Amino acid sequence: TVTGKTTPNTEVEVKDKDGNTIGTGTSDDKGNVKIDVPKQNPGDKVTVIPGKKDDQGNFTPVKDDQGNPRGGAETIVKETPQITNPGAKNEPGSDKTTVTGKTTVPNSTVEVKDKDGKTIGTGTSDENGDFTIEVPRQGSGDKISVIPSKDYTNPDGSVETRTGDPVETTVTGHTPATKQDKDIYEPEYKPGTGQPGTKVEVGEPIFRDEDGKVVNPPAGTSFKPGQGETGITVDPETGAVVVEVPADAKPGDTIEKSIIVTYPDGSSESVTVTVTVEGKGGSGVTPTPRPTPEPQPEGKDETKDEPAPAQDPVEKPGKTEDKTPAKPGQVALKPAAKDQGKAQQAPAKAQSKLPQTGAIAGLTSGLSLALVGVGSLLALGKKKKED
Repeated sequence: TVTGKTTPNTEVEVKDKDGNTIGTGTSDDKGNVKIDVPKQNPGDKVTVIPGKKDDQGNFTPVKDDQGNPRGGAETIVKETPQITNPGAKNEPGSDKTTVTGKTTVPNSTVEVKDKDGKTIGTGTSDENGDFTIEVPRQGSGDKISVIPSKDYTNPDGSVETRTGDPVETTVTGHTPATKQDKDIYEPEYKPGTGQPGTKVEVGEPIFRDEDGKVVNPPAGTSFKPGQGETGITVDPETGAVVVEVPADAKPGDTIEKSIIVTYPDGSSESVTVTVTVEGKGGSGVTPTPRPTPEPQPEGKDETKDEPAPAQDPVEKPGKTEDKTPAKPGQVALKPAAKDQGKAQQAPAKAQSKLPQTGAIAGLTSGLSLALVGVGSLLALGKKKKED
């Protein structure tokens, strides 16, 4: 659709960029022009020329006094771009969201906004209108907006921007990106000490996982000094570091060197090695990394030597108790008072070691003998009385 303004009721001819007539029409009583012509490409130039048709239908442009066409004007074909086939997807192992689609106008600018309306990426469609734009990874299920626009430069040098309607699309695919090795492992070098003019062997780094546990780095991990670092040697396979302490270093100075750790997946990170300068009286020993000992399981206290159980008192010669059984009719006699006194003077420790069952058994045996003796006397007395 070609629009414009000219003298009221004036015939108008429209020519394409190659000078071919592609449409004609007449302005209204107010001079407004509106003529539909075959679709032209956005950005192409067309020319609108006022004039007059003769009886045979031939169009004659309005001319000035010199016979040159006058009153004509050039314009640019403008089309407001729109988005078709929008999409947004997260690919496994990527930290980007890929936004795709097509614009109805080739070479259009495409702006991508996140769910909060913040611009997260821009791009340009190609000559066919297709576009692919990578933006920071968005959550699966998030809504993002895609907005097309096109700038047109008019013949007079002014710029006009045509902006299409925003189109919303939903992010699909996996939400979490696969973690890189640098996000899983945490390398660390133990600090070292050394005297001026010496080389300090710091040793290999310790690696910890996300839970803080000491682990081995993945196979293929490599090490090298940071960019521009001097006075340091790094084993590319083990990461063992040797730092040179300058001869003019002063006690208490701190030397810091950076080490680049590169993992098998290509990710890398920088680790700092620190060496403190000590005086001549220093130990000159660099602490080496040692894994923390595992805590020992709780157990019993150390067994202490217990004293041997006390032995029963040994009877001295000449003091042996007469163990001859009593004859029938006789009463078992108790030990003499002198012997009883000795028994009471026996060590308390020895008595505490005697089994209780043995003490009761001995008492029972003595009572039994006494009862037998009393029974015998009663029986003897009864027999005499009968006689």
